[in-house]
Amino acid sequence: MSQISRSRFAGAVGYHHPPFPLSDDTWNGGQFQHVHQFSPPMMIPTRIDWHDTPECHVFKADLSGFHKHDVKVEIEDGRVLCISGEQKIEKEERTDEGHRLEVAVGKFSRRFQLPENAMVDRITAHIANSTLTVTVPKKDIKKHHGHSRSIKITGV
Repeated sequence: MSQISRSRFAGAVGYHHPPFPLSDDTWNGGQFQHVHQFSPPMMIPTRIDWHDTPECHVFKADLSGFHKHDVKVEIEDGRVLCISGEQKIEKEERTDEGHRLEVAVGKFSRRFQLPENAMVDRITAHIANSTLTVTVPKKDIKKHHGHSRSIKITGV
C-alpha cells in the first residue's frame, strides 16, 4: 500500500513505500499482509545555494548523511554544472525466525547553466562537515568602454 509520508530523507514528501515496510506489522495473526516487491528511488529535495563573488561562483549544498563516494560533480554540454547523489541505507536483521534485509534509496540531481565567464576547466569540489562546496573561478572578461577608432574606407 502506497502512502504519503515523511521520511528520513531530508523531509522529502511524495508517494512512496515506507523505507522499511517489513519492520511494520507485516504478519498479522499468521496472515501475510503486504510486501513491496519494488519501490523506486525517492527524490530528495536538496538545497544548493549559488553565491557570486568577484573572483568566482560558489555553490554550497547541505548533504547531511551523504559521503564523498555518494556524490558526483560533473560538467555537461560545456557549461552545465551537474551536482547529483544517491544514498542507500540497508537494514539487516538476523533472528532465530529468519533473516531480513531491507534497503531504502534516495537520489537528488541539480543542474546549473554557468555563465560565459566560468572557467570550467578549473572547477574544484570539497566536502566537509556534510557541506559540499563547488568553486568555479571566473575569467576576466574585459569590456571595451568608450574606445573608438576610425576605419579607413577603401574602394572607388
